[in-house]
Amino acid sequence: MDLNDLNKVWEVKPLKKVREDEAREILEKVAKQVKPIVMKRRWKVRVLSEFCPPNPSLLGLNIELRSS
Repeated sequence: MDLNDLNKVWEVKPLKKVREDEAREILEKVAKQVKPIVMKRRWKVRVLSEFCPPNPSLLGLNIELRSS
């Protein structure tokens, strides 16, 4: 097994709303575009998901599962 295979986006997850298929396609394209960065940094992105925050100024959310 190549250890670089672990450094990737493991799952894309659109919201279950209208045009879910279109959202999944966009997320898959994003996952492909960031793959070189993820591999270089040796990141493992468990879920890349669509995001609809209640506060429009919130642009993203990063949840790290590792405990310090």
